[in-house]
Amino acid sequence: MLPYNDFIYFTPEIYFLFCVITLLVFGIFWHQPTLKSTIDRPVLVKNTLWLFSLVFSIYILLLYNGILLNNIFLFDKALQLNSYSTFAKIFLVIVSNIVLIASLNYVKNEKINQYEFAILIGFATIGAILLLNSFNLLASYLALELQTLSIYALIAIKRSSEKSLEASIKYLILSAFSSGILLFGISLVYGATGTIHFDKINIILSIYFFDFENNSLIYNSYDVGIFLFANILITIGFLFKINAAPFHIWAPDVYEGSPTPVTTYLSTASKIGSLFFLIKLIIIPFFPILFNLDMNNNILLYSSVLSLLIGSFGALYQKKLKRLAAYSTIANIGYILIGFYLITFGYEGTYAATFYILIYLLTSVGFFLIVLSLRKQRGTGLLKYLADIKSLNIINSMLAFSLTVILFSMAGIPPLAGFFAKLHIFLAAIAQEKYWLAIFGVITSSISCFYYLRVIKTMYFEKITQFLFIVAPSRENSLMLGMIIILLIFFFLSPNVLLHFIDTFDLIKN
Repeated sequence: MLPYNDFIYFTPEIYFLFCVITLLVFGIFWHQPTLKSTIDRPVLVKNTLWLFSLVFSIYILLLYNGILLNNIFLFDKALQLNSYSTFAKIFLVIVSNIVLIASLNYVKNEKINQYEFAILIGFATIGAILLLNSFNLLASYLALELQTLSIYALIAIKRSSEKSLEASIKYLILSAFSSGILLFGISLVYGATGTIHFDKINIILSIYFFDFENNSLIYNSYDVGIFLFANILITIGFLFKINAAPFHIWAPDVYEGSPTPVTTYLSTASKIGSLFFLIKLIIIPFFPILFNLDMNNNILLYSSVLSLLIGSFGALYQKKLKRLAAYSTIANIGYILIGFYLITFGYEGTYAATFYILIYLLTSVGFFLIVLSLRKQRGTGLLKYLADIKSLNIINSMLAFSLTVILFSMAGIPPLAGFFAKLHIFLAAIAQEKYWLAIFGVITSSISCFYYLRVIKTMYFEKITQFLFIVAPSRENSLMLGMIIILLIFFFLSPNVLLHFIDTFDLIKN
């Protein structure tokens, strides 16, 4: 019998899951036609969006008590609660809530009348929340699959769109392939140790495979080889999920074919769980072998270098906004992976990676808020091509200014927040004497400036042959976009505030 306290500590997640299931049942019964009439009930998509926004807000309030939690284990150590996971969950729910509110006008103009839209975002979010809480490999796999299957259905929400259906099939194939690799790695770990709990895996690696006399790992151990291979497979499985190169195949196609709010969720909220969980995976279960055997850790290094190259050069040839965002995401994942690679050398990498993730979320959400606002007129589709935003500064100067600030921040132009995010990554590399990695990051960052500046050039200096009227963004989108721009601009006044804020939360403990 499970302890009563486990359910007490798990109250916010139980509340969230209960609300998702309740709204699902409500939608099923209310949306169906009556027996005496063939007329459907009223469209529920707008109602469910606002209800889920309220659920997200209440969930954040419930998480407030969890900020002070320190290493609470639930359900036979299947889940772990600590301040760092609570910190990640708060940002996850805030970003998911922004995506929901930003979707209001889109579902109205695109006539997406499926109430399941908000419910699927809810299931994907609870999957990411459970992933952040996971403390064994099987629990993390199940949570990841809940998120993946929900996103797969979200991508195909526009059933009349061939591109949307194609994108969903490609995402399903990639997810199935990565899940198989991940599950194979988990089975190898369980076969070698007889456990899937992070702390026990850490103990086995520290005691049974460590030569205390020589202060080194037993390199010729067969079991160490199994762990090396298993960790490579598990890491590759998560690199697929975050669209890191060379495991980014079809990611640009998925971004382009998905409805724009779903693309926003894919680029931001869906990656929070995997990124923060990957930090936990590096620090707790596999830290002894990674700390002493750098050869296995090179997979993060190779992936970061390839992500920077493919993301930076691939974006140079893109003519569509969402494909440009896809390659920009791949490049940003490359910088984050540099921080992950540096984690085994010191905590500078952990702080730098966490800091970069948060700034990346701000800029990505801001970029897609603007993309969701670029519509020629009511009833028409969103603007898709870079050429469609010619002379945006004349048509809507505030949107052009906002996009300029976001693009400058993505490029790492001082004194915007993106500059400090990249600076901390490079300083962490220099602190560990990985000078070539910092230089390589600066070079790729300089290359990425080209395609960001090309978008700005299109807005300000290219003339249009036919004047377009772009619908003004909604009040909600304008408010959220304004807050993001203020944070990006005035961040230089005290750039260490966010680092101190991160430092107040205990990083991964076991």
